[in-house]
Amino acid sequence: MADMQNIYMIHIGKTGGTYLKQIIRDTLDVQKESSQQIVNDNLILLNHVSLEGITHKYGPIKKMAFVFRDPTERFLSGFYCRLRMGRPDYNVLWDAREAVAFSHFQSANELAEALYSEDDFKKSAAWFSMNANRHLRRGYQFYFGNQNDFIFDEVGKIVSCIDIKNLDENIDKFMGDIGITKPINIRAKGSRPHVHYPKELSFLAKDNLRKFWKVEYEYYEMFKDIEEQFLTKEDRPI
Repeated sequence: MADMQNIYMIHIGKTGGTYLKQIIRDTLDVQKESSQQIVNDNLILLNHVSLEGITHKYGPIKKMAFVFRDPTERFLSGFYCRLRMGRPDYNVLWDAREAVAFSHFQSANELAEALYSEDDFKKSAAWFSMNANRHLRRGYQFYFGNQNDFIFDEVGKIVSCIDIKNLDENIDKFMGDIGITKPINIRAKGSRPHVHYPKELSFLAKDNLRKFWKVEYEYYEMFKDIEEQFLTKEDRPI
């Protein structure tokens, strides 16, 4: 099924992937068919599938693109999204593990502060909660695997990547990098609904999160460097 020239749009949780895929569909005037959809001949939109999963389904890939996000912001968004069960956009009830996790922690700051607590009970509950939350357990390491292997085998396959905070300003550039040259659908560029949640993390919480998610932050710094190359390079054919 897969052409070796296909571009795989990887959807990392809580990085604006749903928003971006809707822009692509609106721009190309195609309807959503499934969680995995081929559009524009060679662009495949994916939904929370890892590189390993892509390879298993489609075979070895040559090109990929994705949106990424500061791990701290992704942590906050992922925690509060599942706390409210995805509402108002979705209504996905907690599974048993999430129900247990949220019985211990009702705020992201409380969870992050407990990650290296001297109280073994709180620490164990915090580690359990990080792995129970479907958004938090699926970070960059889930999607891209071992970082050294990714650098050696996969980095050269990235045709574009962009930080969510830079997406609106550079949407035309990103779309061109993935082979879409049609004018962006104006309706799709409208403001997105924002759900407000507490954004404050204590110094301890931030320090703990960086320690617990060390590889996530290393991936993020690497992606920022790669993004800079795409935002400053001259346009070239796909």
